[in-house]
Order: sequence, then structure tokens, then C-alpha cells
Amino acid sequence: MTTAFKSIGAIDSEALRAARIVEGVVGNAWAADAWGKFTYVTPSALTLLGTTLEELNSPSSEAVPSPPV
Repeated sequence: MTTAFKSIGAIDSEALRAARIVEGVVGNAWAADAWGKFTYVTPSALTLLGTTLEELNSPSSEAVPSPPV
């Protein structure tokens, strides 16, 4: 689980516990950070979408361009 890690090799036990609870719930769930990057998506949602967390966060050719600054 990508989001259960604070950094490479360091496990966040609270995030891991929360992820296990969410994964036991029927339905799909996700979390995103303040920038809109997905930090967690349930395995069932990824299966339904046919994608991975990394693919969801990768730039897409169909992405909406950012407004000019």
C-alpha cells in the first residue's frame, strides 16, 4: 500500500490500519492530497477502473491544461 508508507521503508501504522478498514468496506474509496494527487485508492476501485495508482497520477494526453498564471 503506497499511502501506508511515510517514506521508503517506513510504515505508518495508523495509515495501514485505516487502509485495512477502508478495504473491508463495500464500495470504492479514495483519498487525495491538497494538490489533487491520489494518495490512496481501494483495490476494488482500481480493478473497476482497470488502472493502477501510479497511472491515475501520471499526466495524460487528455488532461485539462492548467490555466495560465
